[in-house]
Amino acid sequence: MARDIIVVSGLAEGIDTAAHRTAIEAGGHTVAVLGTPLSKPYPANNAALLDTIKRDHLAVSQFSEDHPVRKDNFPRRNRTMALLTDATIVVDASETSGTRHQAWEALRLNRSFFCWKTSPPIQT
Repeated sequence: MARDIIVVSGLAEGIDTAAHRTAIEAGGHTVAVLGTPLSKPYPANNAALLDTIKRDHLAVSQFSEDHPVRKDNFPRRNRTMALLTDATIVVDASETSGTRHQAWEALRLNRSFFCWKTSPPIQT
């Protein structure tokens, strides 16, 4: 049953990295949605993880190879993740977290949204 869930996450440090690795180690499936071109892992220390995902799972990006890495790429990536998934699960999100943007996009798109913990709480 657990293998029927596909983890879709953004390859960021922390919970994203843990989610991708856990899915892989459990024999499940994962999709990395990048805020960068496919050839530019961000953060760079996730290059090996991205290679594994590209080889054995799926990595997607809406950014062309010549597109610069910019801060505003990441809210666009979060919207893409909300579009690709049936549900968004927030484990932890600070006030400035891009995860909050994805949560609002999920709600706006009428997708399921589950929240474990945020600081401060998300107001609905």
